[in-house]
Amino acid sequence: GAAAYRPLRAAAAGALSAVLTGRGDLMRYFAKLRIASKLTVIVMGIVLLFAILSGALMLVTLTDIMRASLERRGLSVAAEVAELSSDALQTGNLFALEELIHTEKRNNDFVSYIFLLDTDGRVMAHTFTKGMPLHLRELHGEGGEEPEVLRVNTSLGQIQDIRWPIEGGALGAVRVGVSEDALQELLVSNVLKMLGITLVILLLAAILIFRLSKI
Repeated sequence: GAAAYRPLRAAAAGALSAVLTGRGDLMRYFAKLRIASKLTVIVMGIVLLFAILSGALMLVTLTDIMRASLERRGLSVAAEVAELSSDALQTGNLFALEELIHTEKRNNDFVSYIFLLDTDGRVMAHTFTKGMPLHLRELHGEGGEEPEVLRVNTSLGQIQDIRWPIEGGALGAVRVGVSEDALQELLVSNVLKMLGITLVILLLAAILIFRLSKI
């Protein structure tokens, strides 16, 4: 009954008391600081808060912009492969198809894979070195006459899987997998740069306030 909750209540009360005590000690310490030191702490706090809010906004905005840019580039690759593979599909030139998709993949480092499906959903050519994962083929179902983009988690990481019909679907479809790993790496790089800039600004602000306090 109630006795079982007494240890939990005691622990919660102890934690709350510790937080309040720590807060009180911090406020007393702040009150003892000189005016210049107080100004330094306040300015650094404002700069740090601004940096955190700006970083969060930048992260969200950049993610959307870069993801959209990556999708456009993937669609461009898929459209190009669909156009260039049309003749080879009609003549059954599998060697030309293999050469085409491997060349496209080499020329676009953000592309994880490319494969071609005929009208019956059979794989005509692909760029996988260890065999094509079967679940990828069925991602879009039967598909339609318009390009489609799906974001999926795979063993290759986060992928934008793009389906582009060839000749409106009359000759099958191109599938292009665009990796978002590069996007994540670039986002992390930008966030780290912003953190570095923030630390420099904090340091300069502290030095400036300290020097002004000596005047």
